[in-house]
Amino acid sequence: MFIHFNVVNSRRYKNFLGLNNPNDFMAAAAEMKRKGDFTSLSTDTSTIAAVRAAGMPADKVLGLSDNTDADAAARDMKTSDNGVLTITKAEEAQQVAAAAAEFKAEAPPAGPSVSLAARSDILEQKSFESYETKYAKEVELNNGRWAMLGFLSACLVEAATGKGIILQIIMYLKLSGLLGAASGF
Repeated sequence: MFIHFNVVNSRRYKNFLGLNNPNDFMAAAAEMKRKGDFTSLSTDTSTIAAVRAAGMPADKVLGLSDNTDADAAARDMKTSDNGVLTITKAEEAQQVAAAAAEFKAEAPPAGPSVSLAARSDILEQKSFESYETKYAKEVELNNGRWAMLGFLSACLVEAATGKGIILQIIMYLKLSGLLGAASGF
């Protein structure tokens, strides 16, 4: 299913990203350029050395050979976690309820109302799209099923004859007469 990128989709995309104002979009682009490529490693060796020297919390536990030392290190980490690992179910429920209330408070306003004529056009378009989507889904499911059966049959023939898929293809081409004795196979 192809999505045509038009003005409506552009507005939806900007709204999804929270970039309703054109200046927001430009500011976000400038911020992304300022941060640089997030996929490449930093070349600042002093930062890397500082992180290595500080060590990770897991290093404190994994580097220990005695269970009692590991238990003591785990207790120390739990006491110094600022309540992250020792939160109770009631506190967690309160945090979730507060986050849900905050999310509901920040919900975007409802979109503009649509006239009855436009609404019937939208419903007609959606029903047509759903028919196309159902057809495409059915075609892809059938293609996938046939591909699985073909792969299974190739595996079974390989198990029975000891010849891989390439040799099977050559064998079938010879049997069908498409490859002759002078073909080199």
